[in-house]
Amino acid sequence: MSKPAIFMTAVLLAGPLVVLPRPAEAAPASEPSTDPAQVRLVIDANALGDAAKFFSGAIAERLGPVFEDAGYKVTDKADADVTVRVRLSFYNEEDLDYQVDVDISAGSEIVRLETVGCPQCVDDDLLTKVDEQGAAMTDAIGKALAQARDADSTTEPPATQASEPEEVAPIGALGGVGIGVAVLGLGATVAGAVELSRGRVYDQPADGLELGYVDHRPPGAVLLGVGVPVFVAGAAMLIADVVIRSNKRKRRQEQTGTTYPLMGPDVVGLGYVRRF
Repeated sequence: MSKPAIFMTAVLLAGPLVVLPRPAEAAPASEPSTDPAQVRLVIDANALGDAAKFFSGAIAERLGPVFEDAGYKVTDKADADVTVRVRLSFYNEEDLDYQVDVDISAGSEIVRLETVGCPQCVDDDLLTKVDEQGAAMTDAIGKALAQARDADSTTEPPATQASEPEEVAPIGALGGVGIGVAVLGLGATVAGAVELSRGRVYDQPADGLELGYVDHRPPGAVLLGVGVPVFVAGAAMLIADVVIRSNKRKRRQEQTGTTYPLMGPDVVGLGYVRRF
């Protein structure tokens, strides 16, 4: 094969070659970042007198990095997620016998570590005792946070009582008037009956010639004729008032209900329970 032919063959073979760009590698999915729990450290060394300031500062400098290494954020905010309280005191001041008490609180949950004694301690010995509790404190912080989360998830929202209508009294103004009218009518009826029963009452004349009398029947009939209708009217007013108020109480009971908050993955609102 001649040189020109060789050259042409090389060109033809090289022509179809296409350099494709290298596909870009997919960036690794970033994990969702969560803010670390905030820990507030409170040192109570007031029982140590003049040495309180020294121990408070020294313990804060030692425990702060321990909590941060465990993944927590140390803060001075009062609304921190967790509060660690370290109390230093004497159980025998004359012999310099110290004790260390630690409480960890998260919400309403409190984890209390076992009291640690430090008999006849000097400054470094007491600080070492506190250092030795660092791991136990970080474990207790996690336990308190877990208990607080469990308490929040299991606490049921209190039921909200629906506003109740005003209490309905058994007897109202109409019934009170009816009672008064019925009493008057009953009194007139009784008086009329008494007068009718007396009939004519004769008087013994002084000269013995003519008998006089008093006829009680007409006024008795009048009193009886007035008293009976008045009594019936009063009783009717009382019965009507009792019936009306009984119906109101029944409607009130039917309208009484209880509302409950509803919270779920697909719904947020209020539930209402009513008795029919």
